[in-house]
Amino acid sequence: MLALCFTETDERYYYWRVFAPGASGVCIRFARHGLEEAAATRVGIQMNPVTYLRLDDMRNRELKTAELPFLKRFAFQHESEVRIIYESGAKRLRKLDITIARSCVDRITLSPWLHPTVFEHVKGLLRSIDDWKKLDIVKSTLIGNEEWKSLGESAK
Repeated sequence: MLALCFTETDERYYYWRVFAPGASGVCIRFARHGLEEAAATRVGIQMNPVTYLRLDDMRNRELKTAELPFLKRFAFQHESEVRIIYESGAKRLRKLDITIARSCVDRITLSPWLHPTVFEHVKGLLRSIDDWKKLDIVKSTLIGNEEWKSLGESAK
């Protein structure tokens, strides 16, 4: 079994610190319909949202093995996760390539800890890729939003 996990929420400090700590973190925002189309091209792939259950809910229902890859404890509901799962009883794979169209990528957000000069350089490199010239490439302002600071400073 192989899995790819996505979130359907906006960026969170938690995601940057846990999944992409440091200046090298990258968030790629996809158009969901494009991911669904890519997943549908391969046999053995399912794409579904995760269902978040409390322990009482787990105790009071008959679980099916097929559900397990799409279940998670209720404490993680803030993740709003969607998973793409590949399963095969015959093949033992370490990876599986899935072609995702460039049109499926909406935005690239680089780490909030990335130095501004490095951001501009990386943005230029990414824009040099064919078909990425107009792609929305930004640096997260989650920990240093100038407008937020300015509005706070203007409080009376």
